[in-house]
Amino acid sequence: MIDDRDQVTTELILKRCRAIKEYRLCINEAEDFVVGTMATKAISFDLEHIGEMATHYSESFKRAHPNLPWNQLKGMCNLIAHDYENIRPKEIYTTVFADIDSLDTILSQELNK
Repeated sequence: MIDDRDQVTTELILKRCRAIKEYRLCINEAEDFVVGTMATKAISFDLEHIGEMATHYSESFKRAHPNLPWNQLKGMCNLIAHDYENIRPKEIYTTVFADIDSLDTILSQELNK
C-alpha cells in the first residue's frame, strides 16, 4: 500500500505527465522541439517539476520501483533548470514521446493497486 506522501507525489507527477501528453500534440518531430517555443517551455517546465517531485518519494517507494529511472528524472530536472540553453531537442523529444508514457503507466498502476 502506498503511503500518503507517495500518493500525493504520484498524483502530482501524473498530472504533469498528462499535461505533457496534451502539449506534445503541437510537436510532430524532434526538429519541431525548438527551445523557446510555447509548447517547449510548457513541456520543459513540467519535466523539471517531475524530476523535482520524484525526489520527494520515500526510500521504500524507490526501492519498490527499481524500474523507474530515478537518476534520469533528477538529471533531466537539473539539465532544464541549470543548462536550459544547451538542451538537445532529440533527447527531450524521446523523453516526451516514449518515456512519459512509461512513467504514466507505471505510476497509474501504482495508484490502482
